[in-house]
Amino acid sequence: MIKSFFGKIFAGYTVITILIVSFILIFSFNIIKGFYLNFLENDLAKIADSLMPIVKKYYEKEELQKLDSFVKNMGKKIGTRITVINNEGIVYADSEKDPNVMENHRTRDEIIKALEGERATSLRFSNTVKEEMLYLAIPIKEEDQIVGVLRVSIYLKDINSFLRNLKIRILEATAFILLASFLLSLLISKSFTKPIDEIVSTSNRLAEGDLSSRIILKGNDELNNLSSNLNSMAEKIEKSFTELRSKKEELTTIISSLNEGLLVIDDEDKVVIANESLKKVLKRDIDAGRYYWEIIRNPILKELIEETRKKGENLTSEIVIEDTDFFVSLSPVLSEKRIALVFQDISEIRKLELIKKDLISNVSHELRTPLTAIKGFAETLQDDVEGSAKEYVEIIRSHTERLINIVEDLLLLANLEEKNDTLNYDKIEINELIERVEQLFRKKAQRKGLNLILNLSDTNPVANIDEFKIEQMLINLIDNAIKYTEEGLVEISTKSEAGRVIIKIKDTGVGISEEEIPRIFERFYVADKSRSRKFGGTGLGLSIVKHIVLLHNGTIDVKSAPNKGTTFTITLPN
Repeated sequence: MIKSFFGKIFAGYTVITILIVSFILIFSFNIIKGFYLNFLENDLAKIADSLMPIVKKYYEKEELQKLDSFVKNMGKKIGTRITVINNEGIVYADSEKDPNVMENHRTRDEIIKALEGERATSLRFSNTVKEEMLYLAIPIKEEDQIVGVLRVSIYLKDINSFLRNLKIRILEATAFILLASFLLSLLISKSFTKPIDEIVSTSNRLAEGDLSSRIILKGNDELNNLSSNLNSMAEKIEKSFTELRSKKEELTTIISSLNEGLLVIDDEDKVVIANESLKKVLKRDIDAGRYYWEIIRNPILKELIEETRKKGENLTSEIVIEDTDFFVSLSPVLSEKRIALVFQDISEIRKLELIKKDLISNVSHELRTPLTAIKGFAETLQDDVEGSAKEYVEIIRSHTERLINIVEDLLLLANLEEKNDTLNYDKIEINELIERVEQLFRKKAQRKGLNLILNLSDTNPVANIDEFKIEQMLINLIDNAIKYTEEGLVEISTKSEAGRVIIKIKDTGVGISEEEIPRIFERFYVADKSRSRKFGGTGLGLSIVKHIVLLHNGTIDVKSAPNKGTTFTITLPN
């Protein structure tokens, strides 16, 4: 099978040329042969017409001997065989043979047609003279009656010799035409395929990475336009590759300079990229192409990778690898079915947090006893002193009590932040718990003239919670709502939705500005410090609330605006 473009074009031209020349050869030869035979037939017809009057005279007088002598003599002169046959097929005279020994000609094709009144020709082999001959037969008529046939014929050996010479000349001319056509086809094919070969050669060099290659063609045809477009495309590709190479080098530099460890894995869990920081922090070599779990054996990390791959979302978590705490971020690269993992060593941060917690816990424990003693002495002195001294003692007692509350809240918060802190889970009816807590604040709300409204769900939702801690959360939120609401209402509502329990605590109090909302769960942060001091707030209540919600794998959301009230929405799994 021909594979090259040049071979296909050349073969196509050659096949078309051979077919055309063969057709012309056969067609022209047949036309020439037919024309020559027609010419001979016309000559024979003229000879027959010329002989007819004399033949007819002898035939009518039945002078057969004279007729035979006449046709023999005339046949030699004109080089034509002449035969006279009666209407029964008996030969009366023949220029070549003795008519008495010749067979009956009644069955000859030309004789049959002549006896029917037609001028007939026939090209066939003669059994009498043993050669191929061309015959022409015309009827001999007497008073419109066919009485015989005059037949003239010539030998075809001269004609065949002429046709053979003609065929040789035609074949020679055909061979010359074919040779010229082959050479012309070769030149045309070369001229047409040369620019294509140049385009293919240049495109192969481009495919192999030689982006500086260009196609140089002369002319102003479609191939020249194609080469210009390919050159333009090659320039753009070269520019794009240069930019990509630059960006790749820049990215490689950035990845290498990252303090965080970077790991990229493919959909088969094989390592694609691992930077030096990751190798340093894990203290091991991480070669591309290896499975990540051969290097990092951590079941939690495996679950995170599978979840990221399944959901196609970013995930973050804390994991421990060989006594080192890491904060790991997982990001799917969906277009390439890869996952990028960033490892941040947070061991020092966790140590500092532990030191801070221990410090707060230790200080709180140490302060609890002297503060309790100061409060007791202040209460004793308050009963024994008079006048302005009594007022000073009351200030000491009040501030001491506030310090004790802060210490208690700090100890509670430290306990909540402990990872080891266990919850005493139980199936609790949320409506009943809220009704019990509401009773604690009923009189306080009435003293301030506030409406404390319960809008509880009819389904009485049940949640699997630590009853004591959720009760503590509700007390903090309801107490804050009443403290910071001067008029209007405090509304507590519940509902069950999609396997979750939703608790809302809404007030019409002073509200919180938009820029302060993100910070209200920080320790000791209070939006209005003067009002907080007035109400004896510690600044730790909302931080405690947040930690209780997180321990229950729930969420807490805040919506508020200055002087328009605040709404806390707590969502707990049931």
